[in-house]
Amino acid sequence: MGKHYHFQLDPLILTPTFFLIMDAKNYSGTLSFDPSFKQMTRTFNEKDDVFPDSISQVERQYLQLVSWLKRNTLATIPIESIVAITNSYTLIKTAPTDQRTRNVVMHSIPILSKVDQFYHKNQQVIFINKDLRKISRLLIKHNEPYDSTVLNRFGIHTSALNKGCHCPHCSTLPMNRIRGKWTCMKCSYSSKDAHYAALKDYTLLIHPTIMNYAFREFLSLPSTSIASKLLVAMTLSHCGTTKGRIYDLSFDEE
Repeated sequence: MGKHYHFQLDPLILTPTFFLIMDAKNYSGTLSFDPSFKQMTRTFNEKDDVFPDSISQVERQYLQLVSWLKRNTLATIPIESIVAITNSYTLIKTAPTDQRTRNVVMHSIPILSKVDQFYHKNQQVIFINKDLRKISRLLIKHNEPYDSTVLNRFGIHTSALNKGCHCPHCSTLPMNRIRGKWTCMKCSYSSKDAHYAALKDYTLLIHPTIMNYAFREFLSLPSTSIASKLLVAMTLSHCGTTKGRIYDLSFDEE
């Protein structure tokens, strides 16, 4: 967004007294935040994955938004941030002294209470409604939809992809789904969750959402029921009816 460089904000809430950057994350399992190294560990199915913490992301967005406001000669306004963990069953862990995480990261339920705190904290009116409409139009004018797919960028059709799960041990493609596990026919390595890495590839190559038929086709699964069981087990955010349900794959976007 902007003439000189791009950055992503999704969503941004404008009020007369403050702006609010919100970043929604759909993680399952346990999230452990380490403020010393500014990283986050997700533990799921007895496997640990390490990511840059989401707080650093919204802090970067804060600095980029401040810079954008200055470039467009707009008044300085307080900017607040929230990282919303949309899966209510996800356990959030951090040190008792880590106020940085405790102030920003939360489940969805406390968000309204947190926003109410922001209203009490920021009471000076910086922009009237007319100003906010002007800023909204300016944001929309400067917005450029981000095409993240490598396929579109290089003109590659999805039919050219070698699909399925790579073996985490020897990288053979594809693995077979046998008795509730992914099994490599070359080295016999088995995995319960090899499809997570495949869905990361799907997100980067094709789209950040998926339907049952596309999931089944991309992973070379033999039946709709197996695909449904895997999708349900991942507790992904979704919308639509059972037959036309669309699943959000932003379970680990960093």
